[in-house]
Amino acid sequence: MRVVGAGVVCHSVDPRTGEICVLLGKERESGSWPAGSNRWSGFSGRVDPAERTALGAAREFLEESLHSVRLGCRGREAPAADDQERGPEYESLEGVEEVLRRALTLENVIQGRMEIQKHITYLVPVAFLDYPGIFQSCRQELLGMNRVVARFANARRLCLRRLSNLFVPGRALTSELHVRDLRMLSDCEVEVELWNSTDFAKSYHVFILTPDVMREFKRFNSSWRAMLRFMEEKRGGGICDHPAVQSIRMDGMLCSARIDKANLEKSELRWWPLAELKAVIRNKAQYRGIFRHCFLEFLDGLVSAIEQPLSV
Repeated sequence: MRVVGAGVVCHSVDPRTGEICVLLGKERESGSWPAGSNRWSGFSGRVDPAERTALGAAREFLEESLHSVRLGCRGREAPAADDQERGPEYESLEGVEEVLRRALTLENVIQGRMEIQKHITYLVPVAFLDYPGIFQSCRQELLGMNRVVARFANARRLCLRRLSNLFVPGRALTSELHVRDLRMLSDCEVEVELWNSTDFAKSYHVFILTPDVMREFKRFNSSWRAMLRFMEEKRGGGICDHPAVQSIRMDGMLCSARIDKANLEKSELRWWPLAELKAVIRNKAQYRGIFRHCFLEFLDGLVSAIEQPLSV
């Protein structure tokens, strides 16, 4: 059977109550996907045909959990709770894949139109930390950054339509020569700093702009400077180092940035006690608007697989 999807479900024991709990994520509101919007499930997605199953699951898990859940465990034993004040730690894709390759797996067989397909879920024990809170804090930071970056991206698109590449930081004029920085010298003069990626040399050129072109440049320059200030303010907090933040720098100068939207698919995390999930199984019809359909059908086997190893 061909593996078409894979994912991760984390579980732990609440030290306050002794209850087994499962960490699930809630899909964000999406008008293009009403069947999945605002519904709970694990961290999973499609696996590319040429992709290793554990690697595909690791990729989906890291994106959907915002890299906020640490899988620093071996075997079935959850690690001791680490100090949550240490700051962000972003695990590597390869490191998570290695953990998943040793994890307990659960197979879900799916009857496709032309063939029988399979979905693999990796069950991983983790420390019982405030992952919902850590996730939400990280998500709010990224959403705030995304608003600033989106305004810059829109201004950049307009600038590329109306102005020369010379006035857009990060643009390649040749394979070696790039626009690194721009400075307004007067109401009609702009200095362009070019950077040579081969010999790392800089050169400076002054251009006189017409009033119409200058107005366009000022609008773009304002959004770019706002993004630079914002990113500089956030630089000490660690969020700029988040894997979802993709930036282009030239000789240390930030020229462009974007937020990978694949990392914003989940809107919320929650620890679900196993007893609550058992109640869901007994009354599935009442929960079809709360859980994703495929996850709801898979829930019986998931609860049993998690409960048995921890009860040994």
